[in-house]
Amino acid sequence: MFQAWKAHLTTECYNNPRRNGPEMEFDTAPEIKSEERARPSSSASTKLGTSGGRLIDANKLVAALQDVQQRKKQESLKKKAATIAVKETESQQKSE
Repeated sequence: MFQAWKAHLTTECYNNPRRNGPEMEFDTAPEIKSEERARPSSSASTKLGTSGGRLIDANKLVAALQDVQQRKKQESLKKKAATIAVKETESQQKSE
């Protein structure tokens, strides 16, 4: 099987750069697959990661983040209004 595939690659493949080039060296050693996975499946990793932690509902998280954004916008608008008011009073005092 391996020899047939090697012959196919070297002679029959369309637009094969190895046709006229050097002979390719193929690794003939079989791959050793370990029984352990490098990463656990997603369900296993989520179960392991939350053993001592606290789960947060996504909808609650989004709502909380939106509340924080709105508060920050309101605070920045208040600061802008306060600085504008201070500048207006300073300009009125200078003109008098």
